[in-house]
Amino acid sequence: MKKIIFMATALLASTTIACPNLTGNYACIDQEFGNYTLEITQTGSGNKTVYTVVDYQGTEVSRADGIWRASNEDGFQGKERALCSGASLVYQMYGNADGIGKVSINAQVYLDSNDDLINVANISMGGQDFPTETQSCTRF
Repeated sequence: MKKIIFMATALLASTTIACPNLTGNYACIDQEFGNYTLEITQTGSGNKTVYTVVDYQGTEVSRADGIWRASNEDGFQGKERALCSGASLVYQMYGNADGIGKVSINAQVYLDSNDDLINVANISMGGQDFPTETQSCTRF
């Protein structure tokens, strides 16, 4: 789930200077995984912003610099990147997963007017496009 938190709906060629301040603790509800908490911290600014996400699966660190990086873990071989676009963090991941085939995940993460975390993800696996998934996590 933490990788999906960093996916994007828009493909952008360059990064922008401002990155959203997503720092905080959030209560999330997931149909597949149930209730869990999410902690996000960030350091740096602009294309040097680093987000650290801690949830029930562990810790994930992403640099929002728009640079594609190899991603080879948990049966997935491909590439991923994070970048900032206005008030959103965009995360993209492409590659192949064992037993599934081609995987494409694009997500956009932002804070709504209530300061809650919103994640909108578009996922394609094994040649099948899934409905857009929107998740809201309440800040506490």
